[in-house]
Amino acid sequence: MVYTFRVELEKDEAGGLGLGIRGGRGEGDGSFVVSHLLAGKPASAQGSLKLDDVIISVNGFPLAGLTLEEGCALITASPPVVRFEIQRNGDPPTIELIKIRTSSSRDIVLPINDR
Repeated sequence: MVYTFRVELEKDEAGGLGLGIRGGRGEGDGSFVVSHLLAGKPASAQGSLKLDDVIISVNGFPLAGLTLEEGCALITASPPVVRFEIQRNGDPPTIELIKIRTSSSRDIVLPINDR
């Protein structure tokens, strides 16, 4: 099952998120993928992101077609609160609502309560 959800992260005092990404135009299928999460930093501490999550957009701006450098620059230039649209295969996210894309391309929104 593929889950699509939004994550909002606030940058730390140094302006960072503690989030590493790989991919972009010219790499594999061009997706931007979470490659590491630094312990104690916002991306790890918030708890919604996992390794191999795919970042679809940043603050509503789609990453499709961007190089890794352009995607990183977009995140770096973002305001203190950064909004990501994330796609994940497998485990559902641990947030209040999730949107599931079914094999028939219909969206289903479900509440989950595991916090």
